[in-house]
Amino acid sequence: MMLCNQVSRYDVAIAAVIGGARTNPRVAADAHILISDFKHRAQLDKKYIYENGKGEGRYDRQLYAANI
Repeated sequence: MMLCNQVSRYDVAIAAVIGGARTNPRVAADAHILISDFKHRAQLDKKYIYENGKGEGRYDRQLYAANI
């Protein structure tokens, strides 16, 4: 759903690259490549989700247990 709403981790990364490119010439030089890569990865994830009904499961579980 986050991919469809354009609030996925890829959209956040793209926004960060665009913001960084405004002030950092090194980021600006590679911005097109980075943005294209993030968009490609988002399309691959979206295709996987449509084919399998859900994401790969990499983020379905809590990675760090709270020591409370």
